[in-house]
Order: sequence, then structure tokens, then C-alpha cells
Amino acid sequence: MGVVASTVAGFTALAIIAGVDLWSDRVLTRALLELVERISPFRPNGSYRSRALPEKYAVLRRKKPDG
Repeated sequence: MGVVASTVAGFTALAIIAGVDLWSDRVLTRALLELVERISPFRPNGSYRSRALPEKYAVLRRKKPDG
């Protein structure tokens, strides 16, 4: 392979790598933004409720002392 052919192959490889890198950055950024939108905002002194069924985690709850 000549110098010109190897240079063209190198630039082609760099262009492909740059394209894949840009595409993956966009995909990861979009996924991260969707995840952040799903997270509830922080509310100082706010109450948070689980969306899970109460029966699902009833076994893990501490029993309140009688008193």
C-alpha cells in the first residue's frame, strides 16, 4: 500500500471513529436527559411517596413499638 492509500485509509478510519463517537455521545446524552426527567425534583421538607404497592415492601418495614 502506498503512502497516499494509507493516508486516505487513516483519515477514513478517523472519520468513522469520530462519527461513532459523536453518535454515541448524542445517544448517551438523550438517555441521561430522559432519566433526569423521570426523577422527582428535590422538595425541602416535602413528603415522598413510593409508587410501589404497599404489600410489596410490608415485610421490610419496621414494626412500630406499642406505646
